[in-house]
Amino acid sequence: MAGGSSRAVGGKIADVGVHKGYAYLASWGGVGCDNTGVYVVDIRKPSKPKEVGFIPAPAGSLRRKRGGKSAA
Repeated sequence: MAGGSSRAVGGKIADVGVHKGYAYLASWGGVGCDNTGVYVVDIRKPSKPKEVGFIPAPAGSLRRKRGGKSAA
C-alpha cells in the first residue's frame, strides 16, 4: 500500500468498499492463508492511507458449493 506497510500487499484484493473515510478491502490469499479477510484502511488522508484493522475470514468460509456439495 502506498504510504505505509500493509499485510494486504501479499494477498489478492477481491473487492473494495468505502464508507465514511474508511476503505474495506476483501483479501483472498488462498485456503489456509493468514491474509484472508477484510482489511480496514483509514483513507481520510489519501496521501497517507493507514491500516487500522483486520477482520479474519472464518475457517472454511472460502469453500465453494457445486451441486450442493462443498468443494475446496
